[in-house]
Amino acid sequence: MEGIIGAAIGAAIAVLGGWFGAATQSRREHAAWLRDRRADALILLQTVVAGLDVAAGDLLDAQSRSEEPGLSRRDNELLDEELSGSRKRLLALSDRLIDASSRIAVLGPRGVVDLATAVTRAPRGSEERSVALDRLVAAYAEVLRLPEEKPGWRDRLLSAWRIPSR
Repeated sequence: MEGIIGAAIGAAIAVLGGWFGAATQSRREHAAWLRDRRADALILLQTVVAGLDVAAGDLLDAQSRSEEPGLSRRDNELLDEELSGSRKRLLALSDRLIDASSRIAVLGPRGVVDLATAVTRAPRGSEERSVALDRLVAAYAEVLRLPEEKPGWRDRLLSAWRIPSR
């Protein structure tokens, strides 16, 4: 009888151990999946916001050139085409921004969208933009659990947001 009880206890421990191991593995896989989806969403957000920044700069540049006196008819036509193209790019990027923001809203954290917006609203080259950029990168690091000691990740994120001024 003792052998049966011992075998039953051993089997119960094995079953519980297997269940605990499976549950732990499932949590790890879900956490990794969520981190990967968040990384994809943040990269999309970063790409779209940077694209919006460039497209807005192109539009403003074309608008200021269109106001110059003495432009030929051909120059005006070219500028009109450029303005139209810039507006179309802005509209397309605005749609992608909604998609990226929706992904962040679903996957979390919501505050990253606000931080990215703060970066885009700050004037290029300003201290305000630099501070907003540092906050955004810190949020990326926290959300994605990037280790401080891993070299280069912070610089790569910062460089992706540094858009050459015209």
